[in-house]
Amino acid sequence: MHDSRNRLAEIKVPTLVIGGDSDYYFPAELYRETAAGIPNAGLILYRGKGHVIFGEEFDQDVLAFLKS
Repeated sequence: MHDSRNRLAEIKVPTLVIGGDSDYYFPAELYRETAAGIPNAGLILYRGKGHVIFGEEFDQDVLAFLKS
């Protein structure tokens, strides 16, 4: 299994971690750990969503992040 957690702090660009809290492959706690490991990263977890996320709310969140 690939594990790059020890390299997350090297990410120096604005980062938004997005996931679903019902993702079978990537549990919500792992999304939280990933965002916490990246300096100044944002995190959005969509309630009841799995691994694939799309739609108006997602689009608005990504655009807001890109504009910030």
